[in-house]
Amino acid sequence: MLGILLEAEGRTVTKHQVFETAWRGRAVTDDSLSQAVLRLRRAFPCGRGDQIVQRVHGAGLRLGVPCVPQTTMRSPAAGSGSPASASATSSLFSARELAGRRNPTDAAAAIQAATRATEIDPDNVDSWCGLAEIHALRLSIELDKPAEGGKAAHTAAQRALDLDPDCARALAVRGWILSTVQGESLQGLHDLERSLRIEDSYWAARLLYGWTLVAAGRTQEAVAQIRLVDGLNPWGVWNAGMLSLYLMFDGRLDEALEEGRRAVELFPHFDTAHLRRSYIASVQGAHDEAIAAGRAAADLSPGLPLMHTGLAAALARAGQRDEALEVIQRIESTTLPVPRALLAPAWLALGARERALELLQAAASDQSPYLHYALADPRLMELRGDPAFERFRVSRL
Repeated sequence: MLGILLEAEGRTVTKHQVFETAWRGRAVTDDSLSQAVLRLRRAFPCGRGDQIVQRVHGAGLRLGVPCVPQTTMRSPAAGSGSPASASATSSLFSARELAGRRNPTDAAAAIQAATRATEIDPDNVDSWCGLAEIHALRLSIELDKPAEGGKAAHTAAQRALDLDPDCARALAVRGWILSTVQGESLQGLHDLERSLRIEDSYWAARLLYGWTLVAAGRTQEAVAQIRLVDGLNPWGVWNAGMLSLYLMFDGRLDEALEEGRRAVELFPHFDTAHLRRSYIASVQGAHDEAIAAGRAAADLSPGLPLMHTGLAAALARAGQRDEALEVIQRIESTTLPVPRALLAPAWLALGARERALELLQAAASDQSPYLHYALADPRLMELRGDPAFERFRVSRL
C-alpha cells in the first residue's frame, strides 16, 4: 500500500486501485482496508501517521507530505552484508515499533527484538545498524548507564562496519558515541562527516552531528545542522524542539523561545518539545510557562526521569523550593540511571552550588552525552569561571 501511494506522488489513489494492486484481485472488505491503513499509519515512529497517510472522503487515499526520490541512496544492506531474511526483517520492524514508544519496558523489548534480528541474520548490515540505533536511542533518553550503553551501541555499529565499511548509518552512530560518550572527538567527527559524504540526506546522521558540534563548542554550526534536519524529517520525535535548544546554546534566547513555542504548537504530544520549551522559558524568566511546559513533558512520559528535569529546574528557578525538591527526589530515587547533568541546573537554582558540581563530575565519570549540553546551558552560567567547571570545558575541547 505504501508503494502504491509513493508511486502516486501525492495524487489520490482510489479504493478500487488499492484493492486491485495491493490485494491482487483477492476478495477483500472495507474493514480490511481500514485495518491496513491503521497498521501503516502506526508504522511511522513520528506519531503523525494520520497526517502522512490521509483518507480523502469518497475518493481514496493519498500521501499528505511531499516525497523526493533519492535515486542515489545506498541500500541499508549494501556492501558485503546479505539481504535480510523475512524473519529478521520482522524482528527489526518490531524493534523499531517498540523503540518508538519510548518507555522503559518497550525499550527493553526493542533491544531483545533487534538482537534477535542479528541472531537470525548475523551477516546482515541492516540488523546490526538497527541494533546500534536502538542502543543509541536508549542512551539518548538515559535508560542505560552511558558507558555501558555507549559500548553496546559502538559494538553493534562496528559489526555493521565490518560487513560494510561505507555504511552511513553505522558510521553516524559510532561517530556520535566516540565524540559524546568515549571522548574521542576528532575520530567521532571524522566518522560523522564521512557518513554525510556517503549519504547527505540521512537526517539522523545530521542530528547526531549537531550534538557532536555542540560538544565541540561549535554551536552556530550545530544550529545550521538542525535546520537541515527539520527540513529532511519535519515529523521527527527527536528533533522536535531541538532547534530551539541549540539556539539557546548559541545565545539567541528570544529566537529560541519563539522556536520552542512553535515546536509545541506543531507537536503538542511530543515530550521532547515541551521539555526544551521549559528549559528556554526558564532561562528567559517566563516561570509560569516553564513550569507548565515542564509538567507537560513529565505527564507525557511519567516513566522517563529525563523528562522531569525541566519541571525540577523551572520550579527551583521560580522559587518554589519545596515542590522542586519533591520532583528532584522522585528523579533521584528512580531505578533507572539518574540524568545527573540535566539535574545540575535545578540544584544550582536552589543554591546548592557544590551539589551541582558534584552532579556534573558524576556525569563526566559516567560518560554522559548530556554533559556537553550542560556545559553550553545558560542556566549554569554562574559556574563559568569556577576551576571545577572549567576543567570540564577544557576536557571537552
